[in-house]
Amino acid sequence: MKSIGARALKPGDVLSLEGVTVREAENPAGGVLTLDMRLARGDLHLVFCTSRALTSLLGDTCLGLTTPSSGVARLLDRDWRDLDRGQAHGLRAHVGRVLARGNWLETRSVWDNLVLQQLHTTQRSGTAINREAGRLARDFGLPGLPVDYPETCPPADLERAACARAFMGRPALVILEHPMTLTYPEMLAPLMEAIQRVRNRGGAVLLITSLTGLFDDASIPVTQRHRIAGGLMVALGGDRA
Repeated sequence: MKSIGARALKPGDVLSLEGVTVREAENPAGGVLTLDMRLARGDLHLVFCTSRALTSLLGDTCLGLTTPSSGVARLLDRDWRDLDRGQAHGLRAHVGRVLARGNWLETRSVWDNLVLQQLHTTQRSGTAINREAGRLARDFGLPGLPVDYPETCPPADLERAACARAFMGRPALVILEHPMTLTYPEMLAPLMEAIQRVRNRGGAVLLITSLTGLFDDASIPVTQRHRIAGGLMVALGGDRA
């Protein structure tokens, strides 16, 4: 299988999608997405996409959860095709994600949903994990850790909790899929503060939105803007901030 040489991947890239073409696994006759994108350490890329299905497909591709029909997808310089199941699972632990489709464990409280990944993939104490989860919950406008189950939690509070979950630990990459459908613009300030903390320590962030006001906001210091249209991701420029 043809692969891109090591010199084609810039040192310090967190994510690299090189000539990638992917198709929705659950709908082979449906969406096809063509991607070319690199996120270096400290980058924020802002993507405009109105399709939740293509948004999920982009996120899954970044995480090696779907296999491209062409091109190469890498995370932290690791080609997903070279990893066995255990290695891939370990690599995904370096990514925080707000999923367009929610992805809540309905039989566990929202609180449990926030902390379980950290409890299972790190050696941090439960006290430290719960303390961080509580701080992030408050940062995003919740009064504390939500004890409701996802089905009984107000949708706006679930959005806030999903953002808190995505920033747990020290993710190298944070993927935010439509994180503020119900809470824009009031959650923009805490979200940008959390994003900046990731960038300052050398992580990268991919923010995907269908909100025109958010995408066009010149005050957001993005590295690169993209638009997905007709199954093609087009780079539109950025601030290189």
